[in-house]
Amino acid sequence: MHLLAGRALEDIHPPPVARLARHFREAGETQSWARYAEQGAELAMASGDHTKAVDLLVDLLSWAVLPPADRARVARIAGVAALGRREPVDEVYHRVIRTLRSVLETPGLSARQQAEIRNPLGRLLITGGEAQAALSELEQAVANLDHDPVEAARAMTYLGWAYAGPWPASTHRRWLDRAGELTAEFDSPAERLNLAGNRAAALLMLGEEEAWDVVAGLPIDGATSAERLDVARIHANVGTGALIWGRYADAEEHLAVAMRRGDTPGRPVRQRTAWPHGACASRRPHRMPRPAARQSRRPRARGDGIRAGGARLERAAAPLRRHARPRASSRGAHQGQIEQGRELLAAQYEHLFRLGARGDADRVAQRLREHGAEVPRLWRGGRRGYGDQLSPRELDVVQLVVAGKTNREISRILAKSPTTVDQQLRAAMRKLKVSSRTALAARQWRPECSQKRTPSMSRHENDVSAGQLRSLVAQSMTP
Repeated sequence: MHLLAGRALEDIHPPPVARLARHFREAGETQSWARYAEQGAELAMASGDHTKAVDLLVDLLSWAVLPPADRARVARIAGVAALGRREPVDEVYHRVIRTLRSVLETPGLSARQQAEIRNPLGRLLITGGEAQAALSELEQAVANLDHDPVEAARAMTYLGWAYAGPWPASTHRRWLDRAGELTAEFDSPAERLNLAGNRAAALLMLGEEEAWDVVAGLPIDGATSAERLDVARIHANVGTGALIWGRYADAEEHLAVAMRRGDTPGRPVRQRTAWPHGACASRRPHRMPRPAARQSRRPRARGDGIRAGGARLERAAAPLRRHARPRASSRGAHQGQIEQGRELLAAQYEHLFRLGARGDADRVAQRLREHGAEVPRLWRGGRRGYGDQLSPRELDVVQLVVAGKTNREISRILAKSPTTVDQQLRAAMRKLKVSSRTALAARQWRPECSQKRTPSMSRHENDVSAGQLRSLVAQSMTP
């Protein structure tokens, strides 16, 4: 039935390729199914329906038995189609990731074919927040993209982004420099524009002043509709970067260019290629990329730099980095710089804490602790420990022990297992510094003498308000 329907639909012009793909799939005609699925995906992407394209191609890769070369080609197209989606990180996204990884395990794929799959896979992993996996895929892709220097440069640019990965800023910068060298050799003005814009945005996120020199060389118009849209995208990204830097006049200027050049009917301005997180701003609106404060001399890779606060944090950290072994004649000046840096970092710590940016606040706190400041460690939710005080459950057990109950009786009364009762009793005896039940009773221990802590007290008694953070840090910085 499906085969007959497919044969009949082939006579229609233009052919309904999505229906043809479905009928030939059901009929088991793999070659025709693959042909029409690829055609349908191409039409879907041209019309902006990237999710439809992904569905057609992932379905084909999941159920059809294809030769390795065809499987690699379809996977590459599926990855590119997925990059064009504007939906959140959803089941379709995860299905694409699983499928691309499965295709990479196909026997017989060449290094080049694998690289062409890893390239979009790495960029998709950035969207999903898997920074370390993304860097691994992109790094492997670059090594085998010599045949496509444009895609190699694009992958290098993504490797240049400082997005929550394990690399220091200097490593990201080296990738951006390599991308810049490749881009200079391209003949296509459109490709040079695209990659220069992406590189400028990546340099902004690294906190590099050189980024503004690259930005100064970007055009504000394009010769074609596609170039004008790319100009709009690039200036939207630069404008966003300028906001993060605190350069509001520059931000207004670049965003105005973006609005003018992106004012094409039916084609709103979108941040696409440049921001790895912003490329899918609608997917992860709470994960705005932040400039990384560079620290090229620190041996530690993870956590390298303070990635929030942009230029202000860089200014704050600079005097702290320079203070090691100052000359005797300049120690007073260095001490003043250290104190200034500490004060700036303390202010940023308080600001980040109030915003709820706990991860960034932790990085600032760590820097402050490295330079002698006592920064309170904040509670992040969950059950607190009770220290040397009895917990409510331990208190219940001890009261019953003092009343002469056995562990088995306590187990029945409190609806707990004997093992749990025994564990809580041992913990209570350790806290009360007694070694036996008899010693516990002999102390004539009373609940009112134990400074009982209720759960509500345990949640709040050690919390530090945002207003206290700055004073606590400032007090600890006093020489």
